[in-house]
Amino acid sequence: GGFDDGALGTAVIGLADGRVALSAPGTTSGEVYLWDPAESTPTDAWGLPNFIMDGTGGENFGATLAAGRVLDDGAQMLIIGAPDRFNPEVWVITPPSEGPVDSSEAYAILQTDSWSELGHAIAAVDLTGSGIDELVLGIPDYQASAGGAEGAVIVLEGSLSAGVQDIDDVADATISGETWLDRFGSTVATADMDGDGIEDLLIGAEQAGNTSADADPGAVYIHNDAGTFIFGTTDPSTALWGDAAGDRTGGQIVAQDVDGDGTMDLWISAPGADGPEDEAGRLYLVLGPIDEGEHELLDRAALIVPGDEGGGHLGDTMDHSGSRLLIGAPDASGGSGNVMTIQSADLSL
Repeated sequence: GGFDDGALGTAVIGLADGRVALSAPGTTSGEVYLWDPAESTPTDAWGLPNFIMDGTGGENFGATLAAGRVLDDGAQMLIIGAPDRFNPEVWVITPPSEGPVDSSEAYAILQTDSWSELGHAIAAVDLTGSGIDELVLGIPDYQASAGGAEGAVIVLEGSLSAGVQDIDDVADATISGETWLDRFGSTVATADMDGDGIEDLLIGAEQAGNTSADADPGAVYIHNDAGTFIFGTTDPSTALWGDAAGDRTGGQIVAQDVDGDGTMDLWISAPGADGPEDEAGRLYLVLGPIDEGEHELLDRAALIVPGDEGGGHLGDTMDHSGSRLLIGAPDASGGSGNVMTIQSADLSL
């Protein structure tokens, strides 16, 4: 459902202990529930005692979730984004055994009084090969210069320090968009794209283009050897560009070995793209390996899947389970939404 009724399940992530974290950012203060499938059914989730509540009463607490080993002790932490207009925060917390808990239980809280979309996109991944995950945060309204909000991705090197911290004071690297209103960092994902055994960073900028307008086509950037960010190298290895103004290319990114050749391939969504009808949405499949440099997705894609309903926004949400790709079109069917699946084995590539 919408934010008025809690929006339970807006973000869902599995934890190493077998429990599932699921968020309800539309509640009064926003809540994250921990559900143990071995002990209860999904319908019991609202009654579970161990949930995390945003004590600030802010907006969108739990809009994004991640899990990672961001401390020296190797314990998996739950990371919760709250891209709030007034009190944006990212919590790093040990998944509790019981609750409710509030902000006093968090190991670390990252804050800012400048960027309302802190926590809009989150990933936790070992970019340096150290065995400890870096925390990667997309902030698409980040303003790196006086020209406007280009967006940025912030990287915090593991192991994280404890306490309440301003994101600008603790960031080890800040990678900014190129042009005003690019919304660089609207999506972050990771995958070993070059086969060197270390995760690479994939960044969506859903309004990237050559002009400072909110209707540019968007792009996905690949940063190979992303661990070098910590040492000051921030230029992308590869850029994959959308087709037309307003496409929102890079709305979602999923890495998957679709053709079974041992190399990661990329699914890239453009939920604002026109198909047979306006804003039906579109998916691109780009097979790896992907050469460094600039590419037009219309030319480089091995497969293009158009949405079939105007205003449906195919690809606004996307994930995968094994060889199956799951694609959401949240505004299809008169606003009720649809989910489409694509099985890799069924594709002719």
